[in-house]
Amino acid sequence: MKKRPHVLVVLASMSVFAAALPVRGASLAGSTVIFDSFTPPNMGGFSSGDQGLLTEITVTSDTRITEFSILNELFQPGYLRFALLSYPDPDFLILTAPTGFGQDAPGIPTWKSSGPVDLLLEAGHTYLVGYAHDVSLNDYLDYVSESQNGIESNTNLHLLDGFEDPSYDRLFHSGADGAIRLSVIPEANPCLLILSSCLMGAFRRRRRSVGS
Repeated sequence: MKKRPHVLVVLASMSVFAAALPVRGASLAGSTVIFDSFTPPNMGGFSSGDQGLLTEITVTSDTRITEFSILNELFQPGYLRFALLSYPDPDFLILTAPTGFGQDAPGIPTWKSSGPVDLLLEAGHTYLVGYAHDVSLNDYLDYVSESQNGIESNTNLHLLDGFEDPSYDRLFHSGADGAIRLSVIPEANPCLLILSSCLMGAFRRRRRSVGS
């Protein structure tokens, strides 16, 4: 039985025509990748539309993420919905609105970003990270369990069923993980903020002095 998402991030409208899909792929400015599950060159292969792929991860220290990305190859323009679920009791924590992406060059996958999110991954918890798609594509995966910054891939792949109203389907394959990246936007250094404030104050005083 599907559980409704706790967080819904609205990124795009389904009213955008496929012929003029907005392309989103670049990471947010200033974001830093803290976990990358992809160890090339392995590739998963063809996946039909109206479903999705999720990668299982475990977190050993509290980590707040502000963006996540997936690697795939779109055969044609299409929509993606980025998803993050709790596990082993699957519950949508993040489910984005449909976001349009353009067709990829043949044989050349690209990283596609969820856009801004805000979620605290809690220590000792397991999560499923991935997306649903409305068109066919190539999913990318590997057979290595990566571990970075207190986040570890469990090399388990799960499926989502549907696109417009996706639901958790089942554990699909053990021994592999999908290509995902988790990112954060580092907090500004307090010293830099103080220095910037002092410089701005000096600049304003100088302008008033020159104008008097």
